[in-house]
Amino acid sequence: MLKKVGLALAAILSVGVIAFCIFVLPFVMTVRDFKPSETGRVADEIYAVTDNRFVSMFVLKSGDDLIGFDAGNDIENIEAGFKELNLDPLKIKAIFLTHSDEDHVRSLPLFKNATVYLPQKEEPLVTGKEKRKFLIFTRINALPVSNYTC
Repeated sequence: MLKKVGLALAAILSVGVIAFCIFVLPFVMTVRDFKPSETGRVADEIYAVTDNRFVSMFVLKSGDDLIGFDAGNDIENIEAGFKELNLDPLKIKAIFLTHSDEDHVRSLPLFKNATVYLPQKEEPLVTGKEKRKFLIFTRINALPVSNYTC
């Protein structure tokens, strides 16, 4: 009996190690190499604002108005980036989200005057009709703002 339990535990452990090596390790190795764009001017009227992790947001200046692409993960760092660039987050009129993962939307509350544009295929993920799937994990991608347009 003990031998069967030992064999079962060894088999479970082996499957776990193999799964880790196939699924988790490659993901971790990829993410550790992500480098956000540094906060600064990218081109005429286009700016990158980093949250010092692995997600940046980009800002297009059009006259006095600003348009954002994604919103970043860390609201304090995004706000500091705007100050560094002498840009006013309240002048963001629109934010276009590439997708609704938390690391792209957490700083949305900083942009109080912005209309948030969400890809239509992402809407079921923020309403709870579908869940984001990653490996064996699922979750709802709740937005930290209530108003958005698809």
